[in-house]
Amino acid sequence: VGCCISSPRKTQFKKEVISVPHRDQEHNFDVWYRPLWDWACDLLKDPRLGPHFVFDAQRLYKYDGQDFVHFFDEPWTANAFWNSQVCMCY
Repeated sequence: VGCCISSPRKTQFKKEVISVPHRDQEHNFDVWYRPLWDWACDLLKDPRLGPHFVFDAQRLYKYDGQDFVHFFDEPWTANAFWNSQVCMCY
C-alpha cells in the first residue's frame, strides 16, 4: 500500500479495521490514518514549515483616504481569534 512508504521520521499511518453490519453480514473496511496530534507536532517541528505558523492574533488596518479600515486576510486577523487571545490574558 502506497501510504505505508511514508518517511520513517514522521508520524506513520496507522491501520484500523472498521466493521459494519449490513443485511446479516459483517463488512470490514481498512482505514488508514495519521494520529492528528502527532501529525500536527511533526509539522510544527519541521524547520521548513514550523517558522511559518502564526499563533498571535493580529489586527490589520489600511488607510482609505479618510479612515483606517480593519481588514482580514488570514484566520489570525479575524475578530474571534483576537477576542479569544485577549480573554486569555485575564
